[in-house]
Amino acid sequence: MRTLVKISVGKLRGIQELSSADGFLMMIAMDQRGSLAKMLNPGNPDSVSYEQMEEAKVDLCRILAPYGTAVLHDPEFGASQSITRFALPGNVGLLAAVEATGYKGSSTSRLTTLVENWGVEKVKRMGASAVKLLLYYRPDEKESAEHQRKLVKQIGDECRKCDIPFVLEPMSYALKGEDKNSPQFADRKPKIVIQTAKELTPLGVDILKSEFPGDLKFHKDPDQLTKWCKEISNATCVPWVVLSAGVKYEEFRENVVYSCEGGCSGYLAGRAIWQEAVKMTSREERMKFLKETSVARLEELQQIVRANARPWYDFYGGMDKIEVTTKGWHKEY
Repeated sequence: MRTLVKISVGKLRGIQELSSADGFLMMIAMDQRGSLAKMLNPGNPDSVSYEQMEEAKVDLCRILAPYGTAVLHDPEFGASQSITRFALPGNVGLLAAVEATGYKGSSTSRLTTLVENWGVEKVKRMGASAVKLLLYYRPDEKESAEHQRKLVKQIGDECRKCDIPFVLEPMSYALKGEDKNSPQFADRKPKIVIQTAKELTPLGVDILKSEFPGDLKFHKDPDQLTKWCKEISNATCVPWVVLSAGVKYEEFRENVVYSCEGGCSGYLAGRAIWQEAVKMTSREERMKFLKETSVARLEELQQIVRANARPWYDFYGGMDKIEVTTKGWHKEY
C-alpha cells in the first residue's frame, strides 16, 4: 500500500496558484521597503514619498508579473495597490509579506517583528495565495534563535488555521567578530543555511525561500556548490526556492543553475532582476529597462528552471502521491 501525503485543500490550491502547471515556482519579489527607498534616493531615502514607492512597485508589477508564476508584495505599498490598479494579472499568484522592515535587538542578535495591524488572516481575506515571513536566523545564536523559532511556529499555526501556504525566508547575518563579506564567513555559510533549513521547515512551513549556500567570490568548484544545494534538499521538509539577495544578475543566474541541479523548484528573486531600473531617475528609462532587460532575464531564468529544476510536487514523490479528496470532505473542513 503506497503512502500518501496529505496537503490541505487551501494550502494545495495556494501552491498551485504560485506555480506553473508543470510544477515550477518562478516568482518575483517586489516587497522591498527600506532597500527600495535607498535605491530611489541613495542620498536621502527618508525623503522618498508613499507615492514614489507605490509607483515604483506598480510599475514593476505591471511589466514583470506576466513573466512570473507569482509576485511577492508588502502590504504598505504593493499588495493591494497592484490589484486595485490592475497591475497584477488574475492568473499570477500573490504572496504577501507579514514581517516589518528591519529588525529589533542588535545587529548581531536580530529579532524579526511583524507589520502592525496586519497578519495571516488579513492576507487570506484579501485573496492572496500565500503568506511570506522574512526571518533573520543564526542557529548558533541561541537566545535570538529560540525567539525566532517561536515566531515561525506562531505564523505556521496561523497559516494552518487559515489554510494558506506559508513561505519562510530565513536570512543569515554576521555575529560579533564576523565579517559577512569575508572568506571565513563564506566558508561557514553552507552549514548555517543547511542547518537553518533543518531546524525551521518542520514548524509549519510549506515552501522554503533559501539563501544560496555558497559564495561565488570564494567558492569555484561546481560539484561542491551543487552538493551544498543537494544538502538543502535533504535537510528541508518541504520544496524550496532560491533567493537572490540583491547580487548582480549574472551571479544569480549561476546560483539558480546550481540550486536547480541540487533539487530546488525555482526562485523567488527581486533585485537581481530589476535593481538597475529603479535607480534610474527617468521613469521612461526605467520602463524601457524593465521591458527589455528585466523581461529577458526572467525568460532566461525560466528556461534554466524548466531544464534543471525539480517540480515542487516531486518533493513528495509526484502528484499521484498527494492524497485526493474523499466523499463528504466538506463536512469536517
